[in-house]
Amino acid sequence: MADISITAANVIPSVNAETVRKNAAETITAGQVVYLNTSGLVAKADANLSAAAATVYGIAANGGGSGQLITVVKKDPALVIGATVAIGDILILSATAGGIAPAADLATGHYATVLGVAISTTAINLAPVAAGAAKV
Repeated sequence: MADISITAANVIPSVNAETVRKNAAETITAGQVVYLNTSGLVAKADANLSAAAATVYGIAANGGGSGQLITVVKKDPALVIGATVAIGDILILSATAGGIAPAADLATGHYATVLGVAISTTAINLAPVAAGAAKV
């Protein structure tokens, strides 16, 4: 399978979203999954880079370049993800930096991080959970 295709302009947090603003370590697009690096900046999360890079901080609600402020959605019971998903789909951190993949894409050596479950064809219940270990 492949990562879900996100339209950045269609990423919309709900009124119940838990958000924070952080400076970016690199260019980030709305809808990309981010982690907090050792400098306290948000960078694109990656399931096959390291346990730290797979410890999801949230999903970017806006884009920006290095040093710019990014609004990060840490949790949201109804995050409009900017993509079409099937109700009940379990979404995980992708092995492509910043990407979101279906759970079936979890491969050996990838750090398992569940992002959430699709609650409609356009929204997910975002509540990241990192296993902290790679799949064997």
